[in-house]
Amino acid sequence: MSTVAYSAKYNNLIKTKQRGIFTFRHAAMGFLLGVFVFPSYFGIDIGFDLTVLRFFEIVLFIFIYKNKSRLHQFISLIKNCKQTKWILLYFIIVCYTNILRGFAISGILNTFFNWICVFYLMYYLIKYEYGVNRFIKIIKKFTLFICIVSLLELVVGFPPFSLLDTLGKSTTSERFGSTRIMGNCTTTNGFGLYMMLLLPIVAFDEDNRQINILKNKWYVLLTVLCGFMTGSRLAVGAAVLELVLLILFSHKGIRAKTVIYGSIILGVFAVIVYAFQDISFFNSILQTIFSAVDELFGTSLAINYGVDSATLNSSSYYRELLVQYTFVSSWLNPFIGRGSNYSYAIYIEKYLIQSVDNFYAGQYITYAYPGLITWLVMSLSFAIGMIKKVKNKNNPVCLTILIAFIGYYISLWYLDQLQTFPIMMALLALSCVTDINKKRG
Repeated sequence: MSTVAYSAKYNNLIKTKQRGIFTFRHAAMGFLLGVFVFPSYFGIDIGFDLTVLRFFEIVLFIFIYKNKSRLHQFISLIKNCKQTKWILLYFIIVCYTNILRGFAISGILNTFFNWICVFYLMYYLIKYEYGVNRFIKIIKKFTLFICIVSLLELVVGFPPFSLLDTLGKSTTSERFGSTRIMGNCTTTNGFGLYMMLLLPIVAFDEDNRQINILKNKWYVLLTVLCGFMTGSRLAVGAAVLELVLLILFSHKGIRAKTVIYGSIILGVFAVIVYAFQDISFFNSILQTIFSAVDELFGTSLAINYGVDSATLNSSSYYRELLVQYTFVSSWLNPFIGRGSNYSYAIYIEKYLIQSVDNFYAGQYITYAYPGLITWLVMSLSFAIGMIKKVKNKNNPVCLTILIAFIGYYISLWYLDQLQTFPIMMALLALSCVTDINKKRG
């Protein structure tokens, strides 16, 4: 080989390596980590919070824009998505409401980056980069990592993810003297919602395209345990509902084995927890379980394990008052919401209500009926699409996502979305891709 030819080959190799230092695939993985792993308080303040998620969204957009083929694919994906018209309409409502209510740009940015961008970029990546099977495997690995790190809080006494707090938004939480873990979220209830969203996915056997809790038992056990250790009654109730649905929609042989092994595990678990109930760790599990039972059946069993039932009853009653004085009130304009920067503080009877623990009520306050109805129609369109795929194509992936959808949207009646909606948008994107790219996954 001549010196000139060798030199040209060497220069081309160097250029190839330089192009490979940071590629589209690297940006895509950074984006997935931003959605599923990195906390929302990890970033820099540049006038708005430039989180890991937002940074990699911008990087991905640059990669897509610079590649004509990817740009054409991305634009076609947006145009052909059946939900685009509802997403666009909702974003228009968000924009004009926040502009009319004092230029609350943060609300517009949150909706654009944390909801809309997550959906379309995730849709694109699953369709053209990962495929369904590989994407689900990645989610499982992320979940395993998050659960292990989050449970370390019980040992070290603080959320390990809080070491990444560069925006000053991480917290710690206790209830009745017991630590409530919060993983990579800013609240314990938010982490409970997070685990509840991921539970059906980690129970799915992507290789055989079926729900199989036993094959994924360690993922399931860790996810459920993290949900319990948040101390959230809602997380416990939602987990039970989802597990029942997952077992119900498993194949007959798998269902029978799951019930048998599940009964054995529950029996052993109950004996261990009862025997060591004086230890704070096990006592906190009993508090969470019986608090959920009391909420559901109106009992007061949790008192026996150190729970202040008066506090929990006040919390439940306060939620009833919140709904009553929101949807039927005269102080809210039903057509133009108060915007995302509105601070909610109102005395109802003896309660000072400052947080809106009901996503639907919060949507009504923020964006009035136009925003709430559009958001519900958009969500319903996703649900209908999944139901059709389950019914007509016997699609097990959509069935799994539908179980997560049901648990999550029921939970939103009792809590705000608590920065977990990016995860739901990622799952909704997955539901849109399950009937294509069958070879890849």
